[in-house]
Order: sequence, then structure tokens, then C-alpha cells
Amino acid sequence: MRKIKLFAVLVCGLLLLPNTYAAEDRPAPTMFPIEIVVPDYPLKAALERIGGFVMVTFDVTAEGVVMNPKVSFAQPAEIFNESALAAALKLRFRPQIRRGAPIDVQNVQYFFTFNPEESFDLPDADD
Repeated sequence: MRKIKLFAVLVCGLLLLPNTYAAEDRPAPTMFPIEIVVPDYPLKAALERIGGFVMVTFDVTAEGVVMNPKVSFAQPAEIFNESALAAALKLRFRPQIRRGAPIDVQNVQYFFTFNPEESFDLPDADD
């Protein structure tokens, strides 16, 4: 019973903390790209009808540009990594605003899905 009361006091106390940011200055909980970027489908995966996904982690500058993309997880491993990283570098985001100024945001995660059932253009054979 004592734990429940303590928890209720903590929650109520957090709700009463003053809001230090104006509504327009609060960072959005999630970042969405300005435009969707469709990654190139690797030729081998397309021909073998292999699907999968890649989670890429990167930083977004105050200008909305992607920097330092890295593959966090891929299924299947390696097949789609290069295409996902190239696509991540093409993404552009609306900058996050804090205290009236755009800010850098670190460790943004983005999923690229590769579905062989969707229509796509096959890459050139020399890619």
C-alpha cells in the first residue's frame, strides 16, 4: 500500500512541474521525413524475390540533413544494407526547434522495408 501511495505522489508531482518550453518549441516525439525515399532494390534480391528490412540509425542536423548513417539491424543481414544507407543519406527532415532555434537530433531511427511483392524498377545490371 505504501508503494502505491508513493507512486501516486511521484506521478502527481511530475504532472505539476512547470512547462519550460512554449508549444512550438517542444521537440516532436518522432521525426518524419519531408519526402519518402524509396531505396534501390538490389538486383540479386529482386531476381531471387528476397524481402527484408533494415533499421538505420543516424543524426539529423539543424538543417534537416542526415549524417553518420549506420545499420542498426537488418533482416536478412547484409543484403539490403548498402541500399538502405544510400537512401538514408537522401532523406531530409523538418528541423526540430528548441527555444526558437533549429537543433541537431542524434540517434534517429528509420526503417526501410524491402518487399518483393511490391512493384519496383530493377536496377541496371552494372549496379
